[in-house]
Amino acid sequence: MHADPHPNPGRPFSVGRELALAALGPAAVLVAVMTSRWIEYFGSEAVRDRWLEPSYLLLLLAAVAVVASVLLSRIRARRGLFRVVVPLIGAFGAFCFSVVLGDAALHQRGVEVTCHVETVHHIAATTGRGGHGPQTSHGLDCGAWPFASLKTARDAELAIGSPVQVTHDPLERVDPAVGGVDANGELIWSGVGTAAIAVSVAAWLLAADDGRLRNRILRRREP
Repeated sequence: MHADPHPNPGRPFSVGRELALAALGPAAVLVAVMTSRWIEYFGSEAVRDRWLEPSYLLLLLAAVAVVASVLLSRIRARRGLFRVVVPLIGAFGAFCFSVVLGDAALHQRGVEVTCHVETVHHIAATTGRGGHGPQTSHGLDCGAWPFASLKTARDAELAIGSPVQVTHDPLERVDPAVGGVDANGELIWSGVGTAAIAVSVAAWLLAADDGRLRNRILRRREP
């Protein structure tokens, strides 16, 4: 007999069941985000007018799927924020792929424009968690293209009139990429998203485990 550290009467631990529940949230968020972003970035005007706003309802359904997966899982017996943080990590991983779509749109149809620093605004340093040193926010004049901005450390401040390369979306559906589109951006964000989802699923399984999965892993490590 194995002692269950997180009892959940009526729901014995099952790797297949918990794996499906762990993947349900990220999968639902991924479908919702990618659908709405694809319509927004690549859909024709007719498709955008008809389906963009309704596609946002998929995000609500994805949130319901995340909550339902927790309630149906053994991890709901966990105390504290663990049962909240783990699904959120998976959802974050799914959202990372929306950045990939934005980069793909700029790669496909983006136009490189030479903008010039028009204004500078100094931002004071902050302390505590998430604090930063002195920064400078640059307002960029891009002529007929939409206004853009660039934030740098104070010691990297640019002079008024300095040229800055900006990639604009001629359809104005994707935010401009100051400095151009990172050639490795799609790969990086895909990697971050995949890693976050993998961490979320692994943590979920370990949290729902009644001891058998840990014992199985330890036995495989034994010589």
